[in-house]
Amino acid sequence: AEGTTRAGFDEYLTLQNPSDEAAHVDITYVLGGGTTVPGALDIAPRSRATMNVNSAVGPERDVSLVVESDTAVVAERPMYFDYRGMTGGHCEVGSTSLAQSWYFAEGCTRSGFDTYICLQNPYTVDAVANLTFILEDGSTVPQPVLVPATSRQTLRVNDAVGPGRDVSTVVESDSLLLVERPMYFLYGGTWPGGHVAAGVRAPKNVWFFAEGTTRTGFQEWLSLQNPGEVDANVTLSLLLDGGEVRD
Repeated sequence: AEGTTRAGFDEYLTLQNPSDEAAHVDITYVLGGGTTVPGALDIAPRSRATMNVNSAVGPERDVSLVVESDTAVVAERPMYFDYRGMTGGHCEVGSTSLAQSWYFAEGCTRSGFDTYICLQNPYTVDAVANLTFILEDGSTVPQPVLVPATSRQTLRVNDAVGPGRDVSTVVESDSLLLVERPMYFLYGGTWPGGHVAAGVRAPKNVWFFAEGTTRTGFQEWLSLQNPGEVDANVTLSLLLDGGEVRD
């Protein structure tokens, strides 16, 4: 769903063909205004190919991607950016399906943070997405978004909920969509960067995270969203290097 060729952004599509057969890949670049740009490439067996999205659609475009291949491939989207002095990069594996509901636990509009919601509608009918922003104090902010046919739409969360908030998001649509959440930050006033995540399709009772460190230079956080009507009791088990578990 995410993608842009605005000034300061370089976007790529990387594809891996791990099979013993050549792959023909059709790419549809779905732009913000509802127009599309077709593209295609062939990938040799057991090889990797790269497309420069900026070159494919031109500058100053918001763009999402649909990738269709006659052989099973893997697609990722690396992006590099200098956004208002916040420099860095992020990468996301493509989603293999769409859904009507998406959930995001993380989100922040505190000083130094810009949070966005990107919505892709690859179909030929309009979609109406109802966003619910759940704030740290339990209050909510509703926000309907029209996502026209074959378009990608962007909502700046800072504008929707105001500054200084911790915010999670629920997206419910009358049609199938793909939704992602890019964030750009100057953390602590000194650490510039950004990251992106696709939403999950439903809340679950158990979640696992392999990565984590509190070594010098690292700060790690866990964001939890409860979109339900009753309180949730959560137990966190921290698995340390030596086999120790802290609950």
